[in-house]
Amino acid sequence: TEERALERLMLGLRLAEGLHPFDVPPVAVEVLEEAVRDGLVTMACGRLQATGPGWFLIDETVRRLTA
Repeated sequence: TEERALERLMLGLRLAEGLHPFDVPPVAVEVLEEAVRDGLVTMACGRLQATGPGWFLIDETVRRLTA
C-alpha cells in the first residue's frame, strides 16, 4: 500500500546503508535531483541515503520526495 511505501522510505532513509532503489516508491527524477542538489539526500553505491541535514529534516525530505 501507499502508506507502507512511505513508511519504508522514511525508515530506510534513516539507515546508514540507505535504501535500494527497488525499495523506494516512485519518485520523479527532477524531484530526486532537487533533493540531492538541496543536500537532503545522496545516492551512494546505488542506494538512496539521507544526508545529515536530510536526516534531521526527514519529514520534509519524505514529503518532498513523495509530493
